Amino acid sequence: MLVLGGYSEGKLTIHQLKLIIDELLKKYNYRIMLLGMKKDSKTYKALATAGLKDYLINGCNMFKTKELPYIVDKARLVITPNTSTLHMAILLNKKTLCFNSMMKHLYHSENINYIESSDGISKIKDNEIIKAIQQL
Repeated sequence: MLVLGGYSEGKLTIHQLKLIIDELLKKYNYRIMLLGMKKDSKTYKALATAGLKDYLINGCNMFKTKELPYIVDKARLVITPNTSTLHMAILLNKKTLCFNSMMKHLYHSENINYIESSDGISKIKDNEIIKAIQQL
């Protein structure tokens, strides 16, 4: 299982999320759990209706914060713009793609790849996302 957590906070677009999921499915044969708050259920529905339902697990508004370390621990890969999910992934030594470059100066690990844009997460180009996923 791959975990995509905290995506609404970082303002990943639906297009970016679909691209991330499509690229992950090319590289890995795992289901992808989307984590988020109640409002993120709309995002899950949009991705599910875009033909990805069979590959996604809806974890939006399903878990308490104290349960997230267990879920992250079971993941083979964590992708997040959210610092909470990043901290858990680091502590659990998980391979991680992080869209929050503000943390780059704090954590250096061979398990963490950072992707960034000075214009914000929603401005990261498709080819940069694809390249980052291919490097995992």
